[in-house]
Amino acid sequence: MNTQVFFRIYCKTQFYQRVKVVGNKPQLGNWNPTYGLQLLTNESMYPLWFTDYPLELPAYSKLEFKVVIIDDQNCIWECCPNREMNVQSLKQIVIVNYDNPSIQILGIKSLVSEVEFPQIEQNHARKVSIQLQDYMSYTDSDSEEQNSKKSELTNDNSLFPSIKSFNSCIPPIEDLEQDQAEMD
Repeated sequence: MNTQVFFRIYCKTQFYQRVKVVGNKPQLGNWNPTYGLQLLTNESMYPLWFTDYPLELPAYSKLEFKVVIIDDQNCIWECCPNREMNVQSLKQIVIVNYDNPSIQILGIKSLVSEVEFPQIEQNHARKVSIQLQDYMSYTDSDSEEQNSKKSELTNDNSLFPSIKSFNSCIPPIEDLEQDQAEMD
């Protein structure tokens, strides 16, 4: 059974520097910064660096890691001792400050498994229709009046047959009755 681990690292850097998590697992580069877990940031999140996707680790394993700042020529390791943690819950968020030995681990409960979703009956389903005009337009409506309108192509020089020619096989009212019969 695997556990998903997300990293959130508070680390101030220069514009040309990157932040990686390096540790004792192959996913963390086996202490080689070249193969460490690359973190991301953006203008609104900086100086918070984060993982875009979860790190998959075996549950109940011991994880050791450090944060490393990397540029084209240098690799700057944290001065604090290796961080250690036990991977336990199904999902964990690991929060650390660069060069500060403290570590905060938050377990995330799966909310979806605890919620019962109501069954949706077909007679309450929303209808969607597409109307083709001079330009393609999408309409989404609960209105029977709008849903019963026939779609037509207005360009008579089209290489494709018009929607009207397809609809001429089954009159719209019979088509609606046939749909209702299939749903019952």
